[in-house]
Formats: sequence, C-alpha cells, structure tokens
Amino acid sequence: MAEDIQKRRPVHVVGIRVEDRVKYAPEVQEILTRYGDVIVSRAGYHNPQSPDGIITMVVEAEPTIVQNLAKDLRKIEGVSAETCRLT
Repeated sequence: MAEDIQKRRPVHVVGIRVEDRVKYAPEVQEILTRYGDVIVSRAGYHNPQSPDGIITMVVEAEPTIVQNLAKDLRKIEGVSAETCRLT
C-alpha cells in the first residue's frame, strides 16, 4: 500500500478567474483541453449579474506541468490563475 501512495502524482488545486467570460472562454477552453489528461475535476461558476467566471480544478501532475498550465492561462488578457499543491 505504501508503494501505491508513492506512485501517485502530486495533487493541486487551480483557481481561475475569467473577466468577460463570454469573450475569453474559447481561449481558456483551448488551454484546458490541452491539459485535459491531468485535470481530475473541474467546476465552473458564474454570477448571472456579472460578466466574470470562476473555475476551480483538481489537477494531478508534477508541479512544473501545473505551473505551465497556470502560466499559459495567464497569457490570456483578463485571466488570472493561481495554484496550490495539496500535501
């Protein structure tokens, strides 16, 4: 059992805020699709009275992959992305 735990990939939570989600959603989706093999779960929230959107994800991957995901998202105007590794 201890060997199984050691073989698991690190788990991260990624939070994404998309200003003007209608405008930027296609670019965000393209990036999330590219990293789809490491995204374990994803939930999106939006307030109907606000143009912004919030996405939370659980990602199982090495830290460099998660940092690259966040970096690629932040390249999009109006998008912020933060990560947190769960230990």
